[in-house]
Amino acid sequence: MHELNIQVLHDSVVLVIQNKKLLVGHGDELSGGRIQYLLKKHIYKSSIFNWVIRNMPPNLVFKIVEYISKKSTRDRILANAYPPKKDFIFEYCKAVLAPCVHHDYYVFGHLHFPYSKPISEESMYFNIGDWVNYFSYGVFDGSQFKIEKFE
Repeated sequence: MHELNIQVLHDSVVLVIQNKKLLVGHGDELSGGRIQYLLKKHIYKSSIFNWVIRNMPPNLVFKIVEYISKKSTRDRILANAYPPKKDFIFEYCKAVLAPCVHHDYYVFGHLHFPYSKPISEESMYFNIGDWVNYFSYGVFDGSQFKIEKFE
């Protein structure tokens, strides 16, 4: 985003920091609904969709996005389930990615629910949660990754 002078990544990326390998992303592309994800990605990138969104009142856009987000989250996770009953991202990382390519940390946020668990003896999975409901974020200090919470 130009206004904030930050780089927005639209797909997962591999980062190597201090000899630690991190796979970092939102997680949409790994979340199990591959066809649904590709369809959404195609729609969101379309010029017609973006024109409509730009020309709608911001309050209406916010209400629509808020409704879709809440419904999506309710559909994915049972309230107060820890860890979530179905985490397709974790399952994909453990079954498909980890046997082929080692990463020290798998870091995602798709579920908007902060938790972590081991992928293997050498790898950890983190879903960092979100800033809105849990005030959670991820920190990598050069040797360890962890989830922090803003108090």
